[in-house]
Amino acid sequence: MLTKDGYRFHARKLRKNVCEICGTMKNLQSHHRDENLGNNSPENIATLCGSCHTKHHWDNGKKAWRIYEPSCKVCGKPAIRGLCETHRSRLKRHGSPYLVKKKVGSRWLLFEEYGTLNGPMYKEWHPT
Repeated sequence: MLTKDGYRFHARKLRKNVCEICGTMKNLQSHHRDENLGNNSPENIATLCGSCHTKHHWDNGKKAWRIYEPSCKVCGKPAIRGLCETHRSRLKRHGSPYLVKKKVGSRWLLFEEYGTLNGPMYKEWHPT
């Protein structure tokens, strides 16, 4: 069974060279007319630019994903599964989304940020 990325890859092969709505040749995307990513028949794939694709979904009741996703639990920015890109990469790289790099003398050290009523506080972080 294919993943979403696999279905998108196959749909990309069927994409035309211009947007079917505005005629631009930039930022082209594949749109599944029946909303079924598994249906990659040529008559189901429309070629739309990013702008026309977004407008199509807004006009047809499917709002942008960021509206429905919760904000980042660390900073409040739009997030996927609770973390924005910055904090997700910190979690993957270092094991905690709260880490911040700070230069101390000539060395860069990791500090864990924690909030207080008076603003953020930092404590030096050591991996376990």
